[in-house]
Amino acid sequence: MFAGCGCATVVAGAMALAAVLGGLGAASSGGDDRTSPPASGTVQEHLAVVASESAEYRRLASRLDGNPVEALVTRPARFAQLQAQASAGAMNEIQAARLADNARTFRTELQDLITAAEGRRANASGSLAEGLVDSAGNGFIDIRWDADTACGASDEPGHTTAGCTGADAVVVHILPDGRRLGGDQGTRLVVLHELAHLYQYADADAAPPGQESEALKLKDRGLFQSSGEVMADCYAL
Repeated sequence: MFAGCGCATVVAGAMALAAVLGGLGAASSGGDDRTSPPASGTVQEHLAVVASESAEYRRLASRLDGNPVEALVTRPARFAQLQAQASAGAMNEIQAARLADNARTFRTELQDLITAAEGRRANASGSLAEGLVDSAGNGFIDIRWDADTACGASDEPGHTTAGCTGADAVVVHILPDGRRLGGDQGTRLVVLHELAHLYQYADADAAPPGQESEALKLKDRGLFQSSGEVMADCYAL
């Protein structure tokens, strides 16, 4: 059966499809340097780089408007921190140069993620699982067939971890073909369960600083048995 195991989906190896269905239940701050000289032309040049790179970053980020994992890819809190640091006031050349480097790095990273997503939309494996993942994130979610090595083992005897995610990467890990259980329906439920976890992470990253995400608000009200795993099960169903 499917059951929560951290962020993993667990499937009982001996159960048929009916049982599968039934069981679903940082950028540097620069500091406060009061001895820093007034902003020089060099500082202004670095800040101009921050502005131009930030404008390009926003343009690239707009390509993810409406994508359910947008916040995981664009990392809005990190970008907002950079903008706040750049507009904080007096800084020295080293601090300004660091901000320019960070802005350049953020833009480059986002461009690389977009390029990777563009090459991921063709469902190279032709599989149901990859088709679901590609469709869900428009290529911005990766899928890897390595749940048997990338995911933690189940603590329950006779159960196998069928899928998992990690908050540090926009990736769904599922079992390789020869080890998947429950046929197409089982695969669909595993993938949708793990996608739901990515949406939960994205929801948390999109929340304003100091505020709860929408998913957490629902759990705090007691919905989904106050469990992210149950929430993911309900989404999969």
